[in-house]
Amino acid sequence: MSNSQKKKGLLIPIPAPKECWEVVSMDFITGLPVSGGFDAILVTVDKLTKRAKYAPTYSTADAKDTAKVFFDAVVRHHGLPKVIISDRDSKFISAFWKSLMKLMRIKLSMTTAHRAQADGQTERQNLVLEDALIFIFSYHGDDWVKHLGTIEYAHSTLVNASTKFAPFELDTGRKVSNIMAAEMKDLLQS
Repeated sequence: MSNSQKKKGLLIPIPAPKECWEVVSMDFITGLPVSGGFDAILVTVDKLTKRAKYAPTYSTADAKDTAKVFFDAVVRHHGLPKVIISDRDSKFISAFWKSLMKLMRIKLSMTTAHRAQADGQTERQNLVLEDALIFIFSYHGDDWVKHLGTIEYAHSTLVNASTKFAPFELDTGRKVSNIMAAEMKDLLQS
């Protein structure tokens, strides 16, 4: 085998992004109780800053619906990414999604089948969000949609172990006072 051939089974890492929101990963949290008409969350994570966006959606959403949610939650605030990393969810492998990403010149990078954990950053983000949702369910019942922004904000202002900065600070260049962080720190980082 020549040195230029890929060895079977080895992961080829995506180069570290140079700009915020240049490379993002996307995944869904599903199976949630209905809240405000939604039963799922689209989780989008910026690979450079580790900042996440949590957008309510529904489990029956198709690729067009997901594109609208992605635009409202991410693109209108941060611009188009150059790369989207995702699992092989039917929404992300549909002809519509692939055509739309090609039109917008966004490279799609799919995790291998049955190895969604290859995108560990998004999987960790999902676990953090799921823990926070359990906390919300225990104190506020199933009305998680109205608390989703608070959870997103609190998490973005906590110092990330790998970057040593809060994702909010890396993304915006501003330190932020987070009154909630002290109370939610144990929950979100456990």
